[in-house]
Amino acid sequence: MLPSTGIKEGSEGAVQMVGPRPGTRERAFAKRLEQALNDHPRCPEGYGRNTWLMRELTHENVTVSLETVRKWLSGETMPRRAKMTALAKILHVDETWLAMGAQIAGSTVSPKRAAQLESALRKIETMTADEEIKRLIALALKK
Repeated sequence: MLPSTGIKEGSEGAVQMVGPRPGTRERAFAKRLEQALNDHPRCPEGYGRNTWLMRELTHENVTVSLETVRKWLSGETMPRRAKMTALAKILHVDETWLAMGAQIAGSTVSPKRAAQLESALRKIETMTADEEIKRLIALALKK
């Protein structure tokens, strides 16, 4: 390994790049895409999911084939920037999270997760007598 370069020197001086295994990013993206689809309230479960996503992209003026959607969900490929942006918008998720797995502070959560959080806060609100906690919950629930 050549010092601090991420490059490995092979036999006869040949240089070989060392990095993540091929397909690692694509498979990780497929898992995040699957999670976002599962969390979306209008996305069908199982059969018809690929067609639904293809149609939703069409409504955003993004044309993709069913084969492309299948490849995204199977971890074979990843969408380019414009399609990634449209996917994030359709699925109500942070584009950075969808593309790379990182989420920027202050970004939005999925609608399903937001509903779960709101429900939990309302339950806590009914269980507490502490006015400060009730005030903070009211601030958090304020739209």
